[in-house]
Amino acid sequence: MSDSKTVWETHDLRLGAYLKTKKYSILGVRRNGNRIIFQFIDKDARTKDISDYHARRSVVEPVAYMGAIGELRDMITMMNSENAVKEN
Repeated sequence: MSDSKTVWETHDLRLGAYLKTKKYSILGVRRNGNRIIFQFIDKDARTKDISDYHARRSVVEPVAYMGAIGELRDMITMMNSENAVKEN
């Protein structure tokens, strides 16, 4: 992968929180129909990191993981609030 920032997306809140604890930079959140999509800057290690996550081979700090879930939920809330203001 080059230095250009490739975007990788997931709708999985828990996977997104895991990636945040693995120091993936989050670019934003968008809506796709009823789904919320989290956008991250991709890394070369993503395939292995996600494989480790699904196989439960990776360990992250529990407090950091729970904090990351909270941050992603806050991003959803802010996006929903902004959309509600635009609709009014």
